[in-house]
Amino acid sequence: MQILWQLAIIFAFGLLGGMVSSILPVTIPASVLGLVFLFLALFFKALKIEQLTPTATFLSANMAFFFLPSVVNIMRNYPLIQPVLWRLLFICLTSTIIVFFTTYFVTYFVRMVIKKLKKGEAVDGTSF
Repeated sequence: MQILWQLAIIFAFGLLGGMVSSILPVTIPASVLGLVFLFLALFFKALKIEQLTPTATFLSANMAFFFLPSVVNIMRNYPLIQPVLWRLLFICLTSTIIVFFTTYFVTYFVRMVIKKLKKGEAVDGTSF
């Protein structure tokens, strides 16, 4: 029963994200907003991480299950995708590499800023 309550909490944040997304003048995915709201609830200690850990662990361990409908649709529509398959693979590979390096450099920059702030030095952005 505890897992059902935890799942209900997670789904409630998803629902909240959907409701807020539908009234915003800009397009923001409901799932992203739901995760932001969940993060804020955890950050401001409205929820404790221990309240969601068992269900979150279960969902993370079984994440492949959630991709099955997408894979089935791709296989069903393979004749439509086949002519552009190499282009799609190239785009996926290229965007993955770009995201990897962007993440690396942003993380590097943030760590350097944090290190300088701990030392009490000025952060001007030119010394990196």
